[in-house]
Amino acid sequence: MYHKMNLSTDQPINRSTNKQNVLWFFGSLVLWLFRALRFQRKAFTLIELLLYVGIIALFIGAAVVFAWNVVYGRVKSNVQQEVNQNLRLGSKRIVYEVRNASGINSIGANDVCLANADANRNPTKIYVAANRLRIAWGGGSSDCTAMTNDEPLTSSAVAVSSLAFTDLSSGTESTNIKYSLTIDSSGDRKEWQMSRAYTASTEVRSMQTPEEAAPGLVTSEIQVAQSSDDAEEEVPSGHVSLGSSDLELVYESSPAVLQTVGMRFAGVGIPQGATITNSYVQFRVDTVTQNPTLLTVQGENTDSAATFVAVDGNITSRPKTVANVPWNPPPWNNAGEAGPDQRTPDISSVVQEIVNRPGWASGNALVIIISGNDIDPRTAESYDNNPGGAPLFHVEYTQ
Repeated sequence: MYHKMNLSTDQPINRSTNKQNVLWFFGSLVLWLFRALRFQRKAFTLIELLLYVGIIALFIGAAVVFAWNVVYGRVKSNVQQEVNQNLRLGSKRIVYEVRNASGINSIGANDVCLANADANRNPTKIYVAANRLRIAWGGGSSDCTAMTNDEPLTSSAVAVSSLAFTDLSSGTESTNIKYSLTIDSSGDRKEWQMSRAYTASTEVRSMQTPEEAAPGLVTSEIQVAQSSDDAEEEVPSGHVSLGSSDLELVYESSPAVLQTVGMRFAGVGIPQGATITNSYVQFRVDTVTQNPTLLTVQGENTDSAATFVAVDGNITSRPKTVANVPWNPPPWNNAGEAGPDQRTPDISSVVQEIVNRPGWASGNALVIIISGNDIDPRTAESYDNNPGGAPLFHVEYTQ
């Protein structure tokens, strides 16, 4: 995969020194004027009156210009942030959908139709309509017609001016594509308008040829198997809950607190020092949640992780792996869904750090920890609510 990024932008001008100088000047001017009026012992002459009126007019005019510059700078910064955020999230979603597809049905100049092993999401189409990046899925067709679900991936505050796909595959079957995405601001004022473009390539992970696939690849899946193996810890109180009916990643609305979530997977049959090629945690949706959020996935850096106990700080006090993986999960739109959108990104680096420990042995237990600072959660099923929908650990490795 290669990336070509064109996200350079003029940095907002640092006006802190200018603001201090302006405030000092006008403060001194007002103080001088106050003193002049205070010690005035006789009526104003015409010249003095005109002078004072001019000074006051100058002060008011400068204050208006100063306030306008502050407002202008804030609006321009908000426009830049909106465009860059939509470009980043849109690009990440394209890569995620392509990498987790089971194949590519067709590549158009402005859209891509993906096959998906999950029947609820087969096929999946990424395209542009009404200046918004959109994703459609379901229906079971091979040409992305009669889709059953459709939603926007970018906000109405920006406009997608260009989306292009190019087939980079060398064989007869499409597995590798390049995409280019351009997003513009939708402001009316010329000085607030901006455009950003991003170009990258990605490939379908499941479409490796036998020659490319690693020899002796072993795949294993282990699910949370008891109530004390998934837990939530409130931040900053440290209170640990073992029997929650769901797992909020990572904001609990009642009481309104951030939390850290831990999941323990027992009997992991990875030999010590094995090479981890792919790994993720699969969740099942408990509650529909759609706002953007950013999570961090780590592991407990120990030989064999103990189950959780209801002791304050029992999750956050555990030693964590240096390796960590950021996760921007897509919207979770359907309760009960457990597909690619409900998976973490590849956490091979986290698992690799654990199984590389000298004390690690096949059959040991490992813990995955998810944390974050956003108040927009993703709410997954827990063991206590539905053992069959509890978090599932997927790993692929070679010995």
